[in-house]
Amino acid sequence: MPQVFSAASRRLHARKGNLLEVVVTDGTAKLSLTFFNQAWREKDLKVGRQGLFAGKVGIFNSKRQLAHPDYELIPDGSDVDSAVAGFAGRYLPMYPASSKLPSWKIAQCIELAIGALDDVPDYLPQWILDKYGYPSLHQALVQLHKSVLPHLPSLRIALRCRTGLEAILSREIQETKAPFRMSEIQPGLLLVAPQSTFHLHNLYNLRTFSTASFLLGTLPKGREIAEPLAHIIASPLSRQLGQTLTQGPFRYRLEFISRGHQRSLILQTAERVYDLCPDLLNDSRQAPWAIEVHPGPSGDTVELRPRLTPDPRFPYRQQDVPAASHPPLAAAMARLAGPYPGEFVWDPFCGSGLELIERARLGPIARVLGTDLSPAAIQAAQTNWRAARISGARAEFVQKDFRNFLQLPGCTPGSVTLLITNPPLGKRVPIPNLRALLQELLNLASVALQPGGRMVWINPVKIKPTSPKLQIEFQQTVDLGGFACRLELLRQR
Repeated sequence: MPQVFSAASRRLHARKGNLLEVVVTDGTAKLSLTFFNQAWREKDLKVGRQGLFAGKVGIFNSKRQLAHPDYELIPDGSDVDSAVAGFAGRYLPMYPASSKLPSWKIAQCIELAIGALDDVPDYLPQWILDKYGYPSLHQALVQLHKSVLPHLPSLRIALRCRTGLEAILSREIQETKAPFRMSEIQPGLLLVAPQSTFHLHNLYNLRTFSTASFLLGTLPKGREIAEPLAHIIASPLSRQLGQTLTQGPFRYRLEFISRGHQRSLILQTAERVYDLCPDLLNDSRQAPWAIEVHPGPSGDTVELRPRLTPDPRFPYRQQDVPAASHPPLAAAMARLAGPYPGEFVWDPFCGSGLELIERARLGPIARVLGTDLSPAAIQAAQTNWRAARISGARAEFVQKDFRNFLQLPGCTPGSVTLLITNPPLGKRVPIPNLRALLQELLNLASVALQPGGRMVWINPVKIKPTSPKLQIEFQQTVDLGGFACRLELLRQR
């Protein structure tokens, strides 16, 4: 087992910063690891410490060197042979990485992609699989890439959403048969408990939440929080989650929500965490996890959140436009609309096309129409639609004023089954006489929708339809970043 042979740091002369050079050896040869402006690792990489070291092997000044080194240390006091057996006893997926896309992020994306796999045809006959005890191709893919969280009855998962969308998120959990049960509902927050073992993709199959995190504990009220916070971060639950879901060292970034930077407190807490468990590393740059401290009525909660950017649930979002929809909001609007046979969906202010794509993902659609005055929006919507790879629907994105709907081919009175839109709110993009514009939209909706057709939209000015045929079935105030609007479902009589 390799171990640290020496570690020394020095200041750089040609530029600002410092350099830490660590030499490791397995008893037969030596290898140099170089870290720039990471002197804090010297506390981690003490002489004699054993572990696994990885990186790109090269030669520098006639010495073997690991470029962009990474490592996983054996905890002090551990049985080294048992620790090595833990690695040797299972497959470790290796993903080609780059400086901008590290292995841990690729691994998390692979985790979600594997969860969406249908059954994979096997190349080997069943009798060979049975005779030699081989897994099927589908089982092999899953076992190579996925980590299963054991059933932890006391574990709570915090699903945060826009205030006002709690009921829609709750309904999504029930309708998709996700392996979670509702534990508590607060404004903008659902606490759920796993009902069995689950994979990370089970969580990220849900589309209407904004962030998901594992609840580690609650801080006692008081001024001195560094010590109790460090103990929560270094708790057995935290380490179990990190070790199960992380390939390589468990790195985290400590953040205080709604409290500012708190640099001194973060440093003090991180040092205490290291004292309690040297395998937990505070890394503000490339940590796959965020440990967040959220204010709460009965004490601040400490939560462990995967840092997934961009959001792997919305890979089709290739292009965007100013004041575009938030993808989970678009997903919530689509879920509120629900499916409808032979659906013709129109978005009068299509923007980057998110509402149309999210509706198409829920079920079959015959036709999709997106109109917008902005050529950039039409281009973004077309690009995103292609990236979503939705088949079976005729999709058109037209640079047109929505008031000219009846001039478009195939657009006749009573032809639309769903009008879904998040119109301009007049905040980031000022709209002259917004109320009159949206009143025209409601008037046209009563013409374009067929009997039984629905209109799902964000109502920023609290206007009502003038046509008695268009009736409000659902209405809920939603917080759109400090701007309260109404999410509404209307139906044509």
